[in-house]
Amino acid sequence: MNSKYILLIGVLLLVGVVVVAVMRKSPSLGAAPPSSKGFSSSTPSKENASKSVVEQINHLKDVVKKDSTSASVNFELAQLLQDAHRPSEATEYYARGLALDPSNTTSRIDYSLCLYEVGRIPEAMDQNHRVLRKHPSNPEALYNLGALYANTGRNDSARVYWGKLLNKHAGHELATKARENLKQLPAASPAM
Repeated sequence: MNSKYILLIGVLLLVGVVVVAVMRKSPSLGAAPPSSKGFSSSTPSKENASKSVVEQINHLKDVVKKDSTSASVNFELAQLLQDAHRPSEATEYYARGLALDPSNTTSRIDYSLCLYEVGRIPEAMDQNHRVLRKHPSNPEALYNLGALYANTGRNDSARVYWGKLLNKHAGHELATKARENLKQLPAASPAM
């Protein structure tokens, strides 16, 4: 069997594992990261990334070194790094993957979360705005922008994005979280 086919089969199996690990729960208002995603027990703690996850990361880094033109491999590596609580490394691979496949909305949103985690707030906001330019009612981007604005003290802007989420996706899980977060925001400033 050709080594490329063996590598492809390995990557496909790894993608299945990553899909399971991606299921996450959202943090509450004021908590980092401001995301539609949080971490579940399937995601290792920073100190407890399993040996197999570290081996997968190292393997994919080798694959990317040999051929960096695969957006999907860059995204897969970025997601593993994100799950292993290595957001600064993940941002590099998300950026590479998005340069190759700028239409990948899920990876763009995940990239924004990593950017937030490493303190690159304006860039995190920009990534969510890019999603909304192509998909104006994307619930994750609307939620994330609301959370980003709330976490930076721009509560009026947070209300706008969470309000859009509630209007367009009233029954969505993130709308429920946005509703709870809106109750926690300080009252709006009186008009002058």
